[in-house]
Amino acid sequence: MHRADGIARAERYSLGMHREILIDHLAQAERHIAEGRVHVDRQRQIVEDLVRDGKDAGRSRKLLELFEDTLEGHIEERDRLLRGLAEKE
Repeated sequence: MHRADGIARAERYSLGMHREILIDHLAQAERHIAEGRVHVDRQRQIVEDLVRDGKDAGRSRKLLELFEDTLEGHIEERDRLLRGLAEKE
């Protein structure tokens, strides 16, 4: 085997491993998105219930904003990973 063949094989292996890591991270991001949506929906309901009952919803709204921002970050990460995977194909 020529040295160049060995290098090319090593590069393909490295790219394949990198792709596998991206796929693992993508799966994790998808789980975070699913969990985040549950948290946002639940917190949104809490805020609505508090408002309906005439109670102070300020702290609950702040927590909802935090959950929404976190979810947005997970979605951005997923989209970045998808772009990375598309570049590897």
